[in-house]
Amino acid sequence: MRQARAGITGLSPTDKVAKALLVETRMNGNADFPTPTPTLVELKNGREALETAITEAAGGDHAKVFARQKAEAAVDDLLVRMALYVSNTAAGDELKILSTGFELRKQPEPIGPLHAPTDFEARTGALPGSIDLRCKPVKVLTTTSSS
Repeated sequence: MRQARAGITGLSPTDKVAKALLVETRMNGNADFPTPTPTLVELKNGREALETAITEAAGGDHAKVFARQKAEAAVDDLLVRMALYVSNTAAGDELKILSTGFELRKQPEPIGPLHAPTDFEARTGALPGSIDLRCKPVKVLTTTSSS
């Protein structure tokens, strides 16, 4: 089932403001999502607080930078919660998800066959009667698909 992706990892605070505004705009009046959680008012308030905090932190004052980081974390939380709401409400409908300004989460793919572990060793564990097992990390075999 397809899900919404918040898409905030690696975004700057300014880009997160733009993302929140896009979601607000696309969700406002969207008949497929009549009762968003969090509400659009909460998202708007969080976005506006982050905008203000970005402006105030531009001078580099440590307290104001900290306030910006807190406002950014609040917007992150709001966007993640909104993406979860969209995913649950859309029930996998890709067009409904895309209508909100969120991207689609990547579909999971099988990792393929693994090599057998090498340099396997066993040691006496820290607790009585326990054993610690170790081996070199196993790398995924790359497979080519012909589709």
